[in-house]
Amino acid sequence: MPWSVEAFRSQDFAEGAARLVAEALAGAMRLPPPRLVLLAGGRTPLPVYRRLSGMAPDHWRQDAFVFALGDERIVPRQDEARNETMVRRHFFAHLPLPYEFLPPPEAADAEEAAAAYEALLRTRFGGTRPCLVLLGIGADGHTASLFPGNAVPQGERLFVATRAPCPPTERISATPAFLASAETVFFLVTGAEKREVLSRLLAGDRSLPAGAIPFQGEVRLLVDLAALP
Repeated sequence: MPWSVEAFRSQDFAEGAARLVAEALAGAMRLPPPRLVLLAGGRTPLPVYRRLSGMAPDHWRQDAFVFALGDERIVPRQDEARNETMVRRHFFAHLPLPYEFLPPPEAADAEEAAAAYEALLRTRFGGTRPCLVLLGIGADGHTASLFPGNAVPQGERLFVATRAPCPPTERISATPAFLASAETVFFLVTGAEKREVLSRLLAGDRSLPAGAIPFQGEVRLLVDLAALP
């Protein structure tokens, strides 16, 4: 399935992307609960989260969505590098409605953390596919914490331990199979340093982690003009 591309001026990116994500969440209300949303980590989505929190409509009841993370860094809770910390600060702290957020449990290492998060999500959701996944793309083509050079996870796992080329090196990530099962996927991509990798992905380069995921649902690239090839 081809990826659709929607481009914004850099100053309009956060507002425009948040509006489209809000519309997708409204559309997901047609699906039966539980409705799982996987949030992206890193810094690119943070301005989008701030604006999205102000767009929360009344139908985002406490039981409307359950939010989780698509990847996490294995650092102590409250650490500034932890995706949970950033998402809480920039999204949930400003969300005016009750919400349910399932961050990864604390664990001694990445293997333990991946197994614990998978067990938590399987217990809560069983075989439910995510209704919406937000992802970023690195200049090296990584997405979530699936990096070039990592072995591609096989089988039915939901989360696996991975290693990043830069600190914090120990990570966990949703697997390609789990990400691929989503109803709708948004990639949030900004900055001129992403232009080359975005060009490769749009040309169908499957050697990159972001290009190797066999998505089953709708995939939408939200980019700023600086990143547009």
